[in-house]
Amino acid sequence: MMLPPTSKQRRTSKQRRTSRAAFTLVELLVVIAIIIVLASLLLAAVFKALDLAYEASTRTDVTQLSAAVQSFQTKNQVNYIPSRMVLCKQYVNYFNPGGGYKSQLHQDSLEYLGRVWPRLNWNTVHPPVPPANVAWAGIDWAGDGQPPPAQTSNLDPILEGEQCLVFFLGGIPSFSTGTVSGFSTNASDPSYHTYAVPPGDIIPPFFEFKSNRLVRFSQIVPSAAGINDFYVYMDGYGKTPYAYFSSYKTSNGYNRYFLTFGNSDCQTLGVWPYASSVGSSPVYYNAQSFQLISAGKDLTFGPGSNPALPAYGTSSTGPYSTWAPSYATQAYVQGVPGGYDDIANFYDRLLGVPTQ
Repeated sequence: MMLPPTSKQRRTSKQRRTSRAAFTLVELLVVIAIIIVLASLLLAAVFKALDLAYEASTRTDVTQLSAAVQSFQTKNQVNYIPSRMVLCKQYVNYFNPGGGYKSQLHQDSLEYLGRVWPRLNWNTVHPPVPPANVAWAGIDWAGDGQPPPAQTSNLDPILEGEQCLVFFLGGIPSFSTGTVSGFSTNASDPSYHTYAVPPGDIIPPFFEFKSNRLVRFSQIVPSAAGINDFYVYMDGYGKTPYAYFSSYKTSNGYNRYFLTFGNSDCQTLGVWPYASSVGSSPVYYNAQSFQLISAGKDLTFGPGSNPALPAYGTSSTGPYSTWAPSYATQAYVQGVPGGYDDIANFYDRLLGVPTQ
């Protein structure tokens, strides 16, 4: 016959169970270390997946924006979308009061608008029964309902490449709703639908711009607040606008205005269009179309073909004024901000990754 355990035996047994159920400090630290390692591995995988998603989104944008440019050109029977444009509300503002165009940019802009909208009526008073504050003659490119400036002023907006891209593919801006709304089907006034009551029929945007990535230019360049404050479109990383450069359908057209106007993309975004050689006759990539460039994950553009930089082969360190896939890693070093992770429509890899 087995006797029941004494009280001392019961206390000893309970103590043994208690000691086995508890963690020692060493065991607790080991568990915490394992959790930290697993969490870091998980976070690394998450960040890697996010990076790949942002890169994929940007590449999709580049492909779709390129297709939209082609669609715009085909529909309007033009060979390019410019990367600099002055949008005067009145026809006379393209000219000096004493005669002659104000600049080559004014002449080129007016001629281009005339090709896209050959029936423009610059003297249309709109709307037909106008509110008191919108009774003026001209084209309301900005959709702001404001009267045009005097001919002697320089208050008509000048759009840079990244703004031209959104304007021509998106249409008249609506800053109150954070969208672009296409152009009117009224051939004499592309802005008609912005003030007509009821709104006129529209030609919808050629690209579906996401409103959360449409940003007013002044948020990138504070000095542009006011007349030049049209939209730009942020890339898939959501922090930097796409840079857009047009060749104007000529092999040397990329720098058409850069030497005569200080406020160009080369200054505002810090990137020049890319060329494989520089000098008096640069050889540009996509020489007969356009360049579309994203600053990538580090949010910093490579300088592109800035003529102030040395050409590859004349200096042992980059960045260089020239770029080619064969020396991509020398031009842009991985881990150094500016160029390595840039994405462009003229290359199927990151600009710092060479061809295999």
